[in-house]
Amino acid sequence: MKKRIFIFIFGGSFSQWLFGAYICTGELDDLRVAYTGVVIIMSQVMYGDNAGRAICSVATDYKDVPIETCNAWLGILLSASASNISVRLQYRDGFSCDAQPLWGDASRPHWIGIE
Repeated sequence: MKKRIFIFIFGGSFSQWLFGAYICTGELDDLRVAYTGVVIIMSQVMYGDNAGRAICSVATDYKDVPIETCNAWLGILLSASASNISVRLQYRDGFSCDAQPLWGDASRPHWIGIE
């Protein structure tokens, strides 16, 4: 019986981890880097509004995203923006794309890619 309970608890945690992730996809309307180094993205298609979401910083570790990762993400975002192609951001935060908090309250993406 203990094994079944353990498997059930582990299975529940795993499924929450697996299904708690969601991906927001769309072209960027605007991409900004503030004087502080914070990278801000805006996309009506991805988020349902055109408000900014701060995702990382090229100047300091921000939202537990290392500077090196932020620079890589910025490169992906710049490439997508220049080519007018969609980006994909995966989140694992319990929100949804259209309920993603705004500006500095926005969640940090788990990963960023090009569609």
